[in-house]
Amino acid sequence: MKKLTLVLLGSIVGAGFTACTTVDSRIKEKDTAFAQLSSVDQEVIRSGFIKIGFTQEMVYMVMAKPEHKILGAIAGEETWIYNRVVFADGGSPESPRKLMANYAGADAVIRLRVKFVGVKVKAVEAV
Repeated sequence: MKKLTLVLLGSIVGAGFTACTTVDSRIKEKDTAFAQLSSVDQEVIRSGFIKIGFTQEMVYMVMAKPEHKILGAIAGEETWIYNRVVFADGGSPESPRKLMANYAGADAVIRLRVKFVGVKVKAVEAV
């Protein structure tokens, strides 16, 4: 398991979804919450990045609904799982760049875990 400490870019490929969603469509869905964010966080989300300290709602805007949610042993801990994630631009777990979640191709390389404590991202791991 490798911890990802850099900012990650997530874009969703619609495979397995009944309706293809994008960062822009999820921002529109959560427009009130998005409007309350700082201009810096808004730009990070528009660019498709997630980072430590983001809330669950912010991660949703970037990555969409996770395939699985796992409650932690301690109250307030939760892990979101995204399967079939690939590094779309040749990045690696050591040097993450653009990620694509729910990738349908045969070369899917990792599962991404986004760990929350309370409602904020504490860690992002590639497994």
